Order: sequence, then structure tokens, then C-alpha cells
Amino acid sequence: MTSDRILSFVSDYYTGKAVEHGATAKGVDWNPNSVERRFEQFDYLWRGERRFSLNDIGCGYGAMLDFLQARGFNLTYCGVDVSAAQLDLARAQHPDASGVTWHHGSEAPAKLDYTIACGILNVKGETSNEEWHGYVLRQIDAMARSCTRGFAFNVLSQHSDPPKRQEKLYYADGGVILDYIWANISRRFLLVEDYSLFEFTVIVRLD
Repeated sequence: MTSDRILSFVSDYYTGKAVEHGATAKGVDWNPNSVERRFEQFDYLWRGERRFSLNDIGCGYGAMLDFLQARGFNLTYCGVDVSAAQLDLARAQHPDASGVTWHHGSEAPAKLDYTIACGILNVKGETSNEEWHGYVLRQIDAMARSCTRGFAFNVLSQHSDPPKRQEKLYYADGGVILDYIWANISRRFLLVEDYSLFEFTVIVRLD
């Protein structure tokens, strides 16, 4: 499956979730009980900073923006999504948000301080693991191009229990991912896998 076909699948999948569930955790195919735990791992990226600019790839209805603003962060924020329906929800949820823009596509339109991607690398559908892995690496490259200071993302882990795995989901080898980042992007990174979900978060610093 080519990148265009993968992106078409991703757009259709999350558009369907948006139409079915609206601006909710289920509307981006998340477990409502795990959202904040996943978001909290990105604090390793900005390490106590309260003011910065952020690209949010696969922003959905803007849940990460809500989470950070509720905690007092001062952001210039760009939400990016391949699903126009998700962006419609985001705009409706944040009609007067200052310093906030929304972009339809798979890559950020401009470099900002940081870039994150939460939950966008997991659902592969019928795509083979090999093809999806190539897509994941291309997404990592795109994130690296879109920021000046660092980026972070999460992905399901191969350490998850085999009986609980689903065929439509992609489970990554953290060592392989880190080797790729070390060889191609940066030697400053952190893998976080201690937050009781069957996934890991990778933090990469560019500065």
C-alpha cells in the first residue's frame, strides 16, 4: 500500500469515528480511561516549560489542546489532521481560540518548537506490518522536519500480551524505532514505557 493509499485509509477510518461518536475519546478511537495518562507522557518533551509553539499531528477534535490549556500552558498551536471531519469538530469545539490554527493534511505546514503525534500510528487495518512500518518511519521523518527543538509520539508495543493483540493494529519494536532515530535524526532520545498501557512514548530532542 502506497503512502497515498495509507493516508486515504487513515482519513476514512477516523472520519467514520468522528461521524459516529463526535468530539469524544471514542471519536478518535481512544479508550476514555487512558487519554490523560497518554497525554501526560508528552511532558517529558517540554520539561516544565509553560510557553512554546506546538504542532499536533493527528489532532482530532483538539483534545490535547484542551488538556494543555486546562493546565495553564501558553501555546501557539497548530492542529493537523488528514480527516476534514475531525477538523470540523476541532473548529466547532474551539471557535474563538487565540493562537490556534488548524491544517488539513498529514504534515505540519510550518516548523514550530515542538511536534507531537498521539495515537496515529496504531491502526493499520489490512496493511501489512512491513508496509505500515515504512509508513511509521516516514511519519517520524516528517515530525523531525516540522520542529526546531524536538518531537514525541506514541505507538503500541510488542511487549503487549499476544492474546490481547488485534490483527488490525500495529505493534512496534522499540529497539528498532530507536535505532532508526539514532542513525537518521538524533542521538538524544528517551523511551517511556512505564505508564501501564500497552504502548510506549518516544521523546526526541533536536536542540
